[in-house]
Amino acid sequence: MTDAVVHIGTPKTGTTSIQRFLLTNSAALDRAGYRVPDRWGANHSALTVLSRPEDTWDEPCSYQCRRLGY
Repeated sequence: MTDAVVHIGTPKTGTTSIQRFLLTNSAALDRAGYRVPDRWGANHSALTVLSRPEDTWDEPCSYQCRRLGY
């Protein structure tokens, strides 16, 4: 079985810094057996689109939807 580590944090808790570190070091992490998704670059805030029902989207969520083409 494969484990997955999901990193989630509220705004201003260092999540973007952690994501940038992981993306910057993704080759070394890959060699160590870890996979770092790079679908949206270093900032995965676009995932907010997938975590909320459409009728609850606020402006930041709506922005991400437009950016992703939803």
